[in-house]
Amino acid sequence: GDKAKPDYRSRFVGKEYICGTDASLYAATPPLEALKLMIARSASSRDLCAHITFSDVKRAYFNAKARRELYVELPVEDSGYQEGCVGRLALALYGTRDAASLWQECLADHLTSLGFVRGRSNCCVFYHKDKDLRTLVHGDDYATVGSLDGVRWLQAMLQDRFEMKSTIIGHSGCDDVKLGGTFLNLIIRAVDDGWEYECDQRHVEALIEELGLQGAKVVATPLFEERRPDSTSVD
Repeated sequence: GDKAKPDYRSRFVGKEYICGTDASLYAATPPLEALKLMIARSASSRDLCAHITFSDVKRAYFNAKARRELYVELPVEDSGYQEGCVGRLALALYGTRDAASLWQECLADHLTSLGFVRGRSNCCVFYHKDKDLRTLVHGDDYATVGSLDGVRWLQAMLQDRFEMKSTIIGHSGCDDVKLGGTFLNLIIRAVDDGWEYECDQRHVEALIEELGLQGAKVVATPLFEERRPDSTSVD
């Protein structure tokens, strides 16, 4: 049969230049405290029954509809288009100024259609009363805390709408549940007495390299030797 037409979305990246300031083109981000509260919520649940799921949407921006009239030059190589052909964007494109905000509204519309309520203090956090799920979204990364059935339900709803990969972590010991995962370069683990998280070790390595401390010795407690002036008195 005929070969499937290549998916050129993966290599489409625009370059839009800044021509003035427009706050509506930017997307919000959740505070780190929101993630800490979610971990605390998991740690305070009875019998360690709460789970956290991390979901990463692939090529997220291409799920959002474009709102401005923008045109791009179409690829010629192996595409069948003639050189000089242009096309009007129907979906958001990486590299355009409003792509992140378009995606944010796309994911918000999807979550609210599932029964979530958007946060008042921050538009990147969501709550589902019936399922008792708390979700925050940073870019194309979702983090959700709730019961195992609840996070599995949301995982299925997200996978039905987007191309993505997900990880569930918790204490249940089920085949699809792991003891640790990574979210925004934070390593989060389900441990015997609750939950813990730490920064990605790569950040430490990068910091050491930037400071030129690769050959420095490791000490348990950083300190410096205090030098006292000569105590000999002078009449």
